[in-house]
Amino acid sequence: MKVSSIITAIIAAILSALCSALCCAPAFALEISEGLALDGSKVISYKMSTLLSESNRVDQNLKINLKGSINENLTTDLKIDDSLADKVEKMYFEYDNEKMNVVVGDINFSPITRFGLSEKKMRGFLANFNTPASKKENNLTLMYSFENGRPEKDVFMGEGRTGPFKLAGDKLMPQSDRVYIDAVLKNRNIDYGIDYDNGILTFNEEVPLGAEINVLYSVQTGFDNLNRHSFGAFAENDLSKVGATRVGFVRTEEELQNSFVPSKARTEFNLNQDFTLNEKLTTNLEYSRSFKDSVNSDESDARDGAAVSLNTKLAARYFDTNLKFSNVEPAYKPYHNGYIKTGKKSEVFFDLRPDRGPEILNKLNGTFGYSRAEPKDSAASIFTNEEDKFFGKFLYNFNDRVSLNTNFQNGTAGDIKDVKLNARSSKLNIENGISRQTRNGGADELNSLSLRASSFPINKNVYFVEYNDSSLKSSSMVKDENNDFNFKMKRKMSDDISLGYSLIDMNRKNMAEAESEATENRLMLDYNYSRGLALSAQVANREEKRSFAYETRAGLKGALLGAKYSPLDFVKLLFKREIWDSALQTRGINFMKIEDSSKLIIAWPDRPYSLELKNYIKTPEYDLDSGAIRGKKVSNAAQFNLKAGSRLKFCSEISQSAEESSLSPKTNTARQEVKYKVNDDIDFFLNVEREKSFITNISSIFRLEAKL
Repeated sequence: MKVSSIITAIIAAILSALCSALCCAPAFALEISEGLALDGSKVISYKMSTLLSESNRVDQNLKINLKGSINENLTTDLKIDDSLADKVEKMYFEYDNEKMNVVVGDINFSPITRFGLSEKKMRGFLANFNTPASKKENNLTLMYSFENGRPEKDVFMGEGRTGPFKLAGDKLMPQSDRVYIDAVLKNRNIDYGIDYDNGILTFNEEVPLGAEINVLYSVQTGFDNLNRHSFGAFAENDLSKVGATRVGFVRTEEELQNSFVPSKARTEFNLNQDFTLNEKLTTNLEYSRSFKDSVNSDESDARDGAAVSLNTKLAARYFDTNLKFSNVEPAYKPYHNGYIKTGKKSEVFFDLRPDRGPEILNKLNGTFGYSRAEPKDSAASIFTNEEDKFFGKFLYNFNDRVSLNTNFQNGTAGDIKDVKLNARSSKLNIENGISRQTRNGGADELNSLSLRASSFPINKNVYFVEYNDSSLKSSSMVKDENNDFNFKMKRKMSDDISLGYSLIDMNRKNMAEAESEATENRLMLDYNYSRGLALSAQVANREEKRSFAYETRAGLKGALLGAKYSPLDFVKLLFKREIWDSALQTRGINFMKIEDSSKLIIAWPDRPYSLELKNYIKTPEYDLDSGAIRGKKVSNAAQFNLKAGSRLKFCSEISQSAEESSLSPKTNTARQEVKYKVNDDIDFFLNVEREKSFITNISSIFRLEAKL
């Protein structure tokens, strides 16, 4: 018996059994209380293939979402996905009344001191107990959290770019990341974004030259994970006229799975005291101390450490004076195992108060001051020099539409000078910026200039211009140099004709002497010839120079022609032709590349069936990067679609593609797809595909999805 006959018999048996089960299954509905929503899906798929490399397999996935109010005091937000490693994507239960508030699941803990700030996802419970409504000054908090995964850490140096930065690990545990720039914790999804699967970090704003980037995260290994349990108690009292007092402790225990390494534990004490000396003078004291009690720890790890911060603020008529001092001992380790930069730091800075200043200063807002940092532990940071710096940041609003933003730092470690001008009108938006940053006594230098101007699409006329110029030098040698110019214009000449023009000029160079240059001019025309016919045309000229490619100099001259024709309501014809006259100048090779693609769609608005015919042709060409010769490619396809009511959809497609000088010169494919909606909650999907080239493969996928 042929393989195809066996597969067909198996599929028929499966379909028969499933249809019988689904048709006989009684309908049911979940009764959910008012304010509580439950939804989810269960997916079962089965794949068969005649290729030995693709063994038959069964996959399933369950998703459940429960969100809302269970009763007047209890709310929940629960997401379960068994395709994830920990199965539970989100878990949140909250019980709230006048005397207490309890959260179980994913907790967001606000620490007593700034040393305990952490963006890391924690799971556990958090309970707040309040005094009666008439005495809200007292508060008691109990906390427990559990974390697992293997901790990892990467350190980078800022180069005035947003990234991307490639982490050493991949498959990161979601929300286990904590990112610090110069020891300042950044906010996830606001200051930066991270690709957990590939371990790629990208910032939303440029990281200053020489800034220290510390990235802490966890990866799930299943073998050498580190289990961390933390529990603590915190109390707050605001009865004193002097100020509020917050005190507490956290005990953390760590244990490495599948290891003979003894567990570690430490206890952290926290104190936060406010002092309100008078209406204008306030002081805040933050103190944290970690006690190590692991018997088998080495000498450096067994020491106790402390961190203290003192902040004083004096409010005046035109500005506020702030004094800050902090001292973090090298032996201090926060309970959340995050990054804390050790050493002493002193700051004095002034915050302008435009709401109380004279009229000329009402438009000025900013901060300026002086700081001194003295790192203590050379092993804790790769940047250990003492640093004295003056800093300032100002925003001046000339009016509602024009503003000037300046930022400067002048210190022993490096200088930063930024100026940005923003202007906005009813028709135009302009953003200009210039920046100069130096580091290591001027050995490292970054200069950048940016200009962006864009118009609002009034009467469908669009104008856009952008210019970026930057140069990064290290030890007086060019490390990275960019010079980009981009201009676009589109103007509507009449109701039927619009013209456009674009110019791209790009020049880039790096320390490896790899250069790339590209210049492109493109002219565009859109013409509505009649009600059923729309034409478009483009003419382009492009010059490329790349020192690292097979062809270092290439010239391309091309044209694009497109048409959309609808002679009848049920007929639509799409056509596009691209012609590129390519010249490999250093190798003396010229060739013409032509790409044609067309599609014919026949679909009646009131009929349940439609037909699509597709054609694609590409002439032989050279690959500019590798020098490989690619033969002529031709593909044709026909697709038939059928709808039977609102439940059944059927699609059948046959295609043939051929490429000269390839391993498989011709490939024939036949695909049938069935989608059946059993009811509002159950969907059925079947795909059978037969592909024949130098080998023949028959694959089928069955998929059943049930929704709650």
